[in-house]
Amino acid sequence: MSTHFFFRSLMAASMLMAISCAEEDIAASIDDLSESAKDFINMRLASPGSMNAGNEAAINGSFQNMMVSRFPKNGRTASDSTDNDGGIKDSVIYVDPWISCAEVTTEEKEDGSTTTIIDYGDGCNEGWGGYFMKGRLEQTYKYVSQKIGSAYSDNYLFTIFYVGYGGGFEADSTRWQMDGNSRYQGTSEYDTLSQKFSGNYQYSDTTLYQYANTVYNYKSRGRSSYDENGWIVEESEYEYKDGNDFYRSLVVEPLITSNACNVFSDDLPLSFIWVPVSGKEKISYKQDGKQGSFEVDYGNGECDNIIYILENGKRVKIDLSSDWGAKVSNKG
Repeated sequence: MSTHFFFRSLMAASMLMAISCAEEDIAASIDDLSESAKDFINMRLASPGSMNAGNEAAINGSFQNMMVSRFPKNGRTASDSTDNDGGIKDSVIYVDPWISCAEVTTEEKEDGSTTTIIDYGDGCNEGWGGYFMKGRLEQTYKYVSQKIGSAYSDNYLFTIFYVGYGGGFEADSTRWQMDGNSRYQGTSEYDTLSQKFSGNYQYSDTTLYQYANTVYNYKSRGRSSYDENGWIVEESEYEYKDGNDFYRSLVVEPLITSNACNVFSDDLPLSFIWVPVSGKEKISYKQDGKQGSFEVDYGNGECDNIIYILENGKRVKIDLSSDWGAKVSNKG
């Protein structure tokens, strides 16, 4: 037998094996997926827009952490100030000012940003008494907008730093503390005449959060762009650790989403769920003594709401608008 003939035969056999394996993989059913893979899809389908990137949870978590107001308020309204009929039941407003023991400073910088620092030092009793706070929080905000003709151009930046920032009631064992930082930065453009818009943003977050005796670690970073046709998740990496357990998400090929494609949600009749039409994402996890990984392939660019899950050598085809919808609705 000639060497040439041998290699041709080997290549032909390899091709047949590959075709056979591909058919077998695609023929795998949803039931062949691990519970973790099923839970991942259910999580992504839980709310409108949540499928548009593996990093959206990371973006939202980072953004919300930065934007939640933590500044002292003067006075408070009674919790029972209205009855069930919407009428005034108790209009008492507690006018005793909330006395913060923190040193609060605000600085307007030359670049147009504003930085606010809340510093509790080694700790003190906050507000109406009994609640202990310590540490330091530094938040910077910048927003610059300009208009040229019919077009608006915006630049924005949010950052926040925690250094031993936390507190709790002295008699309560559920004390909490945060250390870390978050950053969210981007640009956007909008033309009111043509109705065209575009933008990009990038983010990062590294936070250590301790609640009572439990420590959580959260890390994320990513970069995305968008216009009136859709958006692209160019980079995304997310990690959440709870003790020895972890959950990681990594975009290995850019996720491309088209505004023309969506999955109609039966659970939310007036809502649509955006699904990437192409790109790949790898998920790895360890939870309840189980460890594994799987990959999500969002397709070849077709607007078909079909994704593929690659796990344990099997490739499972899932139609999110039909068979997975039935799977979700039948789930107890």
